[in-house]
Amino acid sequence: MGVKAFPIETTVTLVIGEIARWQSHGKSTPRIPGFTFVEIDHLTYALLQQIQPQVILSPLVTDGFDAVDVAMKLQAFGYLGRYRVVTEDLPNMRMVICEIQSSAPRLDIDLFVLPTQTEQTDDRKSILNVLDFKQD
Repeated sequence: MGVKAFPIETTVTLVIGEIARWQSHGKSTPRIPGFTFVEIDHLTYALLQQIQPQVILSPLVTDGFDAVDVAMKLQAFGYLGRYRVVTEDLPNMRMVICEIQSSAPRLDIDLFVLPTQTEQTDDRKSILNVLDFKQD
């Protein structure tokens, strides 16, 4: 009697960040299976239809946009999946979630709180840099 193998599905994750800025500092976009990295200006309905992400990540705030901007675009495009806002620990996380949800009430919004810097792996640091967290 053999063991039945089940295929492992890769979660499709869309990461929205300030990629051009990051690349202008000589850094390359991480190559992680299942991850697509884009600038907010390249976030379109067509892109969402093409890659069909199961989760979308973005930083809470960058120099060019914030999570409310992303949430409003996602809702306008009819996205109803998971949107996770990457942030460091905040004193009142519930208030932040409520503010973002007030701009896009149909989205599944939550915060993805980062571990402390000493707990981060190299891949996690790469993702955070693309998201525009100043960690080298």
